[in-house]
Amino acid sequence: MSKPLSSHVTVPLPQAMWNRIWTCRTLLKIKSFLWKAVGGALATGMALSKRKIPLEPSCPRCGAASETIEHIILANPFAKAVWFGSHLALNPYQSQSLSVPEWIMNWSSLLILGKEESRKDMSLCSFIAWNIWKARNELVFSSKAGSPYEVLFNPQQAHSELFTLRGSPPTCNHGVRNAPDLPLYWKPPISPTFKLNTDAALTFKKDKGDLGFVMRDHSSNMVYASSEPNSFTSMLLGEGLAIRLGMIQAIGEYIDHLEVESDSKKMISFIQDPSRNALADISPVVNDISHLSSFFRSISFSYIPREINSVADSLARKALSILCRIDWPHSTPWLQEVCLSDALALTHLFQ
Repeated sequence: MSKPLSSHVTVPLPQAMWNRIWTCRTLLKIKSFLWKAVGGALATGMALSKRKIPLEPSCPRCGAASETIEHIILANPFAKAVWFGSHLALNPYQSQSLSVPEWIMNWSSLLILGKEESRKDMSLCSFIAWNIWKARNELVFSSKAGSPYEVLFNPQQAHSELFTLRGSPPTCNHGVRNAPDLPLYWKPPISPTFKLNTDAALTFKKDKGDLGFVMRDHSSNMVYASSEPNSFTSMLLGEGLAIRLGMIQAIGEYIDHLEVESDSKKMISFIQDPSRNALADISPVVNDISHLSSFFRSISFSYIPREINSVADSLARKALSILCRIDWPHSTPWLQEVCLSDALALTHLFQ
């Protein structure tokens, strides 16, 4: 049974679509935009052409023959650059037949970092889609082309402010995240030590895994950042592979003093206590990490909450959309932004 529709929506939509849009944690105007987008009620070039309005139906940005809503927010090169440049590192239009309703319903399968994290990421998807649409309108009506980075910065900042103001709903607390000995923000190491943050990501079907790591110095400056597609079937193994990958790079950079941080408490516990019997699939990786540790004059391993491991998390997500390892230039805009957010959080804490 479908919900009663606004007069602006031209096609009937199922209950599941209604629930997905109107329960999304986003602004009311963005919910309205998404509702119109899935209902075929936005004034795209093709939509206006079908209504016999004498306007050019092609895309004003790339010249494609049919400017549909799918083309605007998912398929054109500008939109693809925005999505891939975001923290989500998405390539949303891998299938030419994918519609906006199907894409929205697929949000939960694309983002698998747990219920609360997925809700935040679905909300960010809504902000990005809205700002891509706004950028298209600025191009059409004001001849302002803009850049993917400009379009991306606004929704991520607004989304962050929304969650800061509203806060997150109560969640089950097992005494881990709020433990007094856990850091509440990312802290740079003390010179001459470097800090390595690592993370892993696993696709929904668990048929592809991805690794990310970042090394920074005592001034929070990025020394090295990398994303690498990999193959593993469990997150625990992936977390170990990410730590091993980052340590190998640190050895190659002639780093003598290293702090390693991961948001996998179990993997850190196996590394810190060699007497524990590690699972069969991760035992070789734990042994490798133990051996690599001998190459450093000093090294430590610490667990941190996911919330303050955002740079490594973003790097791991980037690997979901690439075919081979990428060592990111220091000047990469989205990477600078994520690293800067960590540094600013630290600065604000002590103001």
